[in-house]
This record gives sequence, C-alpha cells and structure tokens, in this order.
Amino acid sequence: MDRRWNVGFTLDIEADNEKAALAGAQQWYSVNAMPKEEAEARKTLAAAGGVGNQGDGSSIMTFASEALNTGMLNLPRNLDAGIKVARGYLGTGPEVSFADAYDQTKKIDEARATLNPTASTAGTLTGIAGPVVASVLSGGAATPTLLPAAAKLGVRMGAGALTGAAAGAADEYLDQGLISNNRDWGKVGTSAALSGLVGGGAVPVMDKVADVGGKLVNRFTKAPTGAPPTLSPEDAAKLQAAGLDPRSFGPEAAAAVARKGANDATARELQAQKFGIDLTKGQATQDFGEMRFENLAAQEGYGKTAFNRLSPFFEKQEQQIGAAKTAIGQQFGGKVGPDGVPVNAADDPLNAAGNIIADVRSKAATAKNEYKNLYADALGREGEFQGTAFQGLGGNITKSLQGEVEIDSMLTPGASRAVKLLDELRAPKEGDEVIGNVSLQEAEQMRKRLNAIRSAASNNPSDRRAVTAIIEKFDNHLEDSMANQLFSGDEGALDALKKARASFAKYQSTFKANRSAPDADASRWMQRIVETDVTAKEVSDALFGLSKIGEKGVSQRLAVRLQNTMGKDSDAWKGVRQGIWQKIVSKPEGKDDWGPQAMSERISSFLSEGSALARVTFSPDEQKVMREFASVLKTVRGPKIGGKTANPNSDTAAAMGGMLSRVMGKYDAIFGTLGLLADGATGGLGGIILSKVIGAAGSAGKNAYQGRRAAQAVQGAPTVVGPRATINPGIAAAPLAAAGGGLLGDDFGF
Repeated sequence: MDRRWNVGFTLDIEADNEKAALAGAQQWYSVNAMPKEEAEARKTLAAAGGVGNQGDGSSIMTFASEALNTGMLNLPRNLDAGIKVARGYLGTGPEVSFADAYDQTKKIDEARATLNPTASTAGTLTGIAGPVVASVLSGGAATPTLLPAAAKLGVRMGAGALTGAAAGAADEYLDQGLISNNRDWGKVGTSAALSGLVGGGAVPVMDKVADVGGKLVNRFTKAPTGAPPTLSPEDAAKLQAAGLDPRSFGPEAAAAVARKGANDATARELQAQKFGIDLTKGQATQDFGEMRFENLAAQEGYGKTAFNRLSPFFEKQEQQIGAAKTAIGQQFGGKVGPDGVPVNAADDPLNAAGNIIADVRSKAATAKNEYKNLYADALGREGEFQGTAFQGLGGNITKSLQGEVEIDSMLTPGASRAVKLLDELRAPKEGDEVIGNVSLQEAEQMRKRLNAIRSAASNNPSDRRAVTAIIEKFDNHLEDSMANQLFSGDEGALDALKKARASFAKYQSTFKANRSAPDADASRWMQRIVETDVTAKEVSDALFGLSKIGEKGVSQRLAVRLQNTMGKDSDAWKGVRQGIWQKIVSKPEGKDDWGPQAMSERISSFLSEGSALARVTFSPDEQKVMREFASVLKTVRGPKIGGKTANPNSDTAAAMGGMLSRVMGKYDAIFGTLGLLADGATGGLGGIILSKVIGAAGSAGKNAYQGRRAAQAVQGAPTVVGPRATINPGIAAAPLAAAGGGLLGDDFGF
C-alpha cells in the first residue's frame, strides 16, 4: 500500500495495511521531530504552491522579497496584494479582500524567512544599505552654510529625526496593509517614535562612519601619480574633427578626454573653459530636451531643489560671459596698467571716439606747427635766382609737356592761367635795361599761386592733371637753376624749402579733404574732426556704424586713415580696437546687455559683412578668438528646433516655469489622494494621515529626482570614466532610519 501524507513534505511508506503505515509514520516523527515554526512555515508555502527548502531556489526569492520590502517600505507587498484583488475583480482569479490578500502575501514572506534565515538577513541588510548608498552617491541634503558647526549638526539631527519618524510610521502603516479594518495605531506611533530616535541619533554616528569610510574609499581610489595624461593621436583627431584645435590646449585636454571621452561634448566644454565659462550637460551635449529642462528648472519650474542648483549656475555663467568679453576687449586694447594688469584702452565706443578726436586734433596741430616752422626757416634764408632764368618759363614748360597733358584756354583754363603767370614772372618790360633777379620768397609765392589754381580745378580732372604737371616742371626748374649756378646765396635754402613743402603736403593729405582721392569720404571726416566742432557720437557712428559694425565702406577707409595717423601702438588706436569690440558685444550703459544668441550673431556678422573693417583692425589670430567666442555663445544658446530655442525669453520662461510648478503641485495633491482612497471606506483618520504622507513622499521624490537631474546638469559633459569616489559625512542617517523603522516594530513586538 502506498499512502502520501502531505505535511509540507512527502513521506512514502510501504505497508500492507493502513494501521501499519500509521505506526511507521509515528515512529519516523519520533526520530525526526520538526520544530513547530518550521512545520507551520512549510505548510504555508505548500498551500501557496511552493516549498521553502534551501536548494529549490526559494532562498533567492527570500532575499529579493526582504530586500525590496525593506528598502521600499513594504510597497511591493502592498502591490502584490493589490494585483490579487484586481484579478479577483476581473474574474481571472479568486475573489479576495485587500486585507486578506496582504495577510496571505505577508505570511508567505514570513514563512520563507523562517526557512531561509541567512537569505532573509542578507535581504534585510541590503534593503537598509540601498537607500544609504543611494544617498551617499547623490550627495545628500544641503545644510545652511552660514550656521555654526553645532547648529548645523542640530539642524541635520532634527531633519534625520523627522525623516526617520515619517518613514517609520509609513513603514509600519504599510506593513499592516494599505487597506486594513484593524489597524494598530499604537504600533504605528511606536514605530515612528523609535525610528525618529534612530534617525536623529544616527547622524553624529554616521558622521564618523562616513568620514572614516570616505577616507578609506578615497585612499584606494586615488588617481595614479606620475606623468600627466597625454592626448593620443586618435583622440586629438577626434577633437579636431569636432572643431577644436588640440594644440591650443595643455594637459587639461588630455585630462578631460580621459574622464569624458574624445567627443563633441568634451570639445565644446574645453572650448568654453578656454574663456572661463562653464557649461551645463545640455549645453555641452546640445540636447534640446535637456536644455529645456535646465532653463525651466532655473525658473523654478521643477521644484526648489533643482532651482537652487541651476539658478545660481546660470547667474554665475552670465558673470563668466561678462568677464570673458571684458578680458577679450582688454586683450585687443593691449593697454596695461602700472601694476601689469590689463586695463581698458576705452571704456565704451563713445569714449573711444572722444579719444580719437583728441588725438587727431593734437597730431594735426603738431603737423601744422612743423610745416610752418620749416617754411619760416627756409624763407628766412638769403638767396635769389637770376632773372634771365625765368624768361619765357611758361612757354618753355608748355612745349615740354606736349603730348603728356593738354593746355587749352577752353578745356584746361587753370593750366592756361598757370602758364601765363609763369610767363609774366620776369617778362621784359619796355625801358628795362636789366631783368631783375627773383628772390627765394618770390619763387615760393609763385608756387603757392600755382597750388591755389590746382585746388580750384578739382572739378576738372584734366585741368587738375595739367596744373600738377606744370608745378612739377616749375620745381624741377628751380633745382636745375641751382645746379647751373643761376642761384646765389645760402646753398641749403632750396633743401630747406623742399622739406617745408613736403611737410605741408603731408599735412594736406592727412588732415584736408581731397575729393579726387579714393578715400575722399574718409578725408572729409579727417578735416571735420580737425576743423569743426564734431561730436564723439558723430565720429562713433561714422567709424563703428549705427547698427551693423563695419557695414559701410567709410568705416574701413576711415579706420585706415586713423591707423596711419595715430599709429598702431598709440593708446587712441588701441581704444579704437576695444571700442569696436564693445560696440559688438555690449549695449550703451543703462540698457539690458545683449544675450548670448544676439552677441554670437553680431560677432559673426562683423566677421562676414564687416570683414573689411575686421581685416584693418584685427589680426587673423584675433579674428579666430572672436569666432571661437561666438561659437561658445552659440553653444550656450543651444540648438533651434522648429525655429525655437530651448532657452525661451525671460518672460516666457517665467510663465512656463510658474505653470509647470502649478501642474506639479496638482500632481502631488492627486498622488496624496491615494491615501484617502486607501482608508476612505472607514472614513478614519488613517486615510487622512496617509494622504499627507504619500503626498509629501510624492513631492519629496519628485524634488529629489529633479534635484539629482539638476546636479548632473551642472557637472557639464557626461563622464565616461567616473571620478574617484567620495563620501559626504552624515548624509545617510535619515535613509537608515527610513529603512529600519518598521523593522524595529516587527522584531521587538511593538
């Protein structure tokens, strides 16, 4: 006879009759007695369809169940009960109440724990350690930095106590089932009190543990010492393909690549750091969705935690951009103070224009005094030409110019008049026995009259060319006369006169308008600056432009004149260069400055549409710096999708941030209502309390998640190889209390 006795395991006894089989079973039990708790546990698992022996895999289930329920405050157990209720409601399983389903699941977990004590203990410890480790890695909660050390510890202990109490209450509440008609509120309160004590008291203990643990972790995870990392040819090629010149960086490029990889994000971050600007993760990766999160979070659209991380970051980034553009301007200005620190060559474009006016007028006055003094020296010398040397001079010059220029009373009246004046200079008069000599002063006076005729012929190019040719012939005649002994007096007189004329000609070409010159418009501006009461605003508009820098050709031509007049190394010219940069990247004082997008576009426009002015005022290397800075600003602005950027304007951002915050607030309220639904059948206080607990938990969870996301955002480009581990002391006490609160109630019978 074969009978199977199902008592949590199978016993096979062969016997001829039932009485003998029963006697055999009694004899077996007397030898192999099983503890009552183990027998009950086996019966529970057998009824549920599973046996809890160590070797059949249930130890793994035991470990997993204990770890999840401990770490997640019994929420998995409640979820399992809810699924059973839903299956009964849908007709796919037996109908069962939530309380009975939860009790059944809890008994199965307890039975597994009885049969697998080692796996149960390991799972419990894992459930406790999980939140602790997560808190350590996430950086923990911040405490006010202005408080004294003792006050900081008190604040953290208080936070740990409150967190522990709330977690302990929630743990015990859920341990009794999400829905229960026989809730033991005393046990919930006791668990809250004990967990609060653990949460507060564990803070100073965890300070010491984390400090020691952190030192040990840091000691064994230090970066290797020795030579700094080097950039491999392959990584250098990748960075170059991403638009970065690795040669312009030092060891920092290799260090960044070692941590973050040779990719576009790392290249953008290195380029920005070259100007002292930090990037967010979204900016470095140019991820549109990530940048939208960052910008809205900075407008308090994703809770206080994310706001407190990102808002200061963007404020600092704005300051970094301002410092960078100032430093670039001072670099272009090239002016250094007495202490060796770069200073502004010009505070703004108007200041630069004022410096131009002062410098040009000063140089014009110096040049004018120079040619006057040279003339005074030359004409004060003794000397005269023989009169016969000037007889028929006009006719002789006309013959020598045949075929070169046309001298006609109708077509070139100025040239005809000049020839007549030369003929009349020493024409023999009736009754004269001797032709008088021509003094040096008379010769110079004749030349001035010829110059006046040339100026009057400015509207007739042919006439002007002819008069200019006549003047050159006259000057050559004077030199030939001295060489042929037709001049008596100071031999240095003619050289002195030449120097005076050259000085005067230079003054005229530099500071006087010349309508026939290729840069006639610029020459008119030079004369206006010297001879009229022109304003700095007028000069600034002419040189820098009204809207687009260098848009008009006169800007480039005037810049060339100013550079030649003032000198490349003069403070005034340095001010011009800095003034152009300030005109590009800054607005006048009292107005909101350009944002990164507008600034980037203005720089690019200057280097393209205003390229003629850029070539005059800045070297190729300096233009490269501008392009790199514009690229960084474009990175800060982010990409456009559908014509829109991830960075809305301030008004839109504030509105969207407020709206999003209100929506998330509704989410917390809805999530908290789950507590009322859980205990709403009895209308008890438990449901109200639980609704607050779950609502607060939802809000805290949301803020924690968004806070962690914001913390990652301010770290810049994602890391490929994580930094060596560090532990922040005292941040794990509250998670420890949260995980262990309910266990105290269970293990000690409260």
